Amino acid sequence: MKNILQKLFVLFVLLIFIFALSACGKSSMPKPPKSNQELSFEAVGGKLVNNNCIAIQGTLSGAVDNLNDIVFEFEPIDDNSCTTCPFTSRERQVFSAWNLGIKAENPNFSKLYCPQLKGKGVLKGFRWRLVATNVYLNLPNVISTEVLTYLK
Repeated sequence: MKNILQKLFVLFVLLIFIFALSACGKSSMPKPPKSNQELSFEAVGGKLVNNNCIAIQGTLSGAVDNLNDIVFEFEPIDDNSCTTCPFTSRERQVFSAWNLGIKAENPNFSKLYCPQLKGKGVLKGFRWRLVATNVYLNLPNVISTEVLTYLK
């Protein structure tokens, strides 16, 4: 009887040890490997038109056929703004790849957009960026650099 209890105890300890080892490892969400399905912004720019609209131009590179849409995100710049603080979108507008005329053979786009934002003080301009979403939802969104456009 004592021999059976020792064997059961050893077996129990081994099972706990094996179970504990199986739980070791990386505990973050898996990320897809870099692939030829990804997009990137090659160039992004804009200029003020009519003192309240922005003519936005950009060029994509990579798997342009996999572009789902581009989101224009805006934040007002006023007397109380912090242009070095993290970007906080206050207005978003979504444009499909079709609406922007983006194709693999023509990765350039341009769009005139008039933000409806109002600042807390005197509006001095806009801080904005673009976000491209891929048709493959497991691939991360691509965020452009932030652009500052000041009113005249």
